[in-house]
Amino acid sequence: MEAPDVADADPAVVADAGHPDGQHRTARPAEVPEGVGKELRFTAAELDDFARGWVRDRDLTA
Repeated sequence: MEAPDVADADPAVVADAGHPDGQHRTARPAEVPEGVGKELRFTAAELDDFARGWVRDRDLTA
């Protein structure tokens, strides 16, 4: 079976080999959620500090 050309596919339909007809409909949000398309940038030190704080605040171990 040849893979479908997804460039022309309906974006609400994604291939799903486990579904009987090979497709699965996904829900489309009425509006784009806040922050979509945005990105956060951290230095390695900032990310490490954030991760350690997150772990510490939840009484986990790293």
